[in-house]
Amino acid sequence: MTTIGGQTGSAVTNGELWGERARDWAELQEGNRRPDFEVCIRRTGIGPGTEVLDFGCGAGAFCRLAGGAGARATGIDAAAGMIDIAHERVLDGRFDVGDIQFLPYDDHSFDVVTGFHSLPFAADPLVALRQAARVARPGGSLFIVIFGREQRNQLAGVLSAIRSLLPAQHSGPPGPTALSGPGVLDDLLARAGVATVEDGNVEKA
Repeated sequence: MTTIGGQTGSAVTNGELWGERARDWAELQEGNRRPDFEVCIRRTGIGPGTEVLDFGCGAGAFCRLAGGAGARATGIDAAAGMIDIAHERVLDGRFDVGDIQFLPYDDHSFDVVTGFHSLPFAADPLVALRQAARVARPGGSLFIVIFGREQRNQLAGVLSAIRSLLPAQHSGPPGPTALSGPGVLDDLLARAGVATVEDGNVEKA
């Protein structure tokens, strides 16, 4: 766990977990998440000159796609191994190792702030959302993707098989689908002062 200013985050635990075999993960997951990335770029209007922050950016797959659309990409992730790959993929991007609850960026720095399946891994998702809202510019977009409900998600079987191998969660959500219940994310967004303009599902083939 990481403690900054008396607050506790989850960067150390998550950094060790996701950084263990970063290159294997990067190769396996990039194609699986591309539908999420493409929907985000289309709905938020990412294009030339757009300032984008991806929190929990992993190996930089989304930042690379956003950069290809003309955006200036920034990413932050707890896993140093993932950040190393992101630097290789997006040579002109900025990438930081850190905790999404303690974003090291100025207020109103980004036109679009994204989080693809990263929010449920924060020790306090509400704090992470408030940080995301803080660094977004007035009128900017916050695009969050979370896992579907367990009964509609193939991930549930995988998690059941490996649950005993995962690090204990001492605070915050108990697992990746903890925010997936009806109204859970909507409530967090409202408490963070973020207005929901559009929501929906991204179906995978």
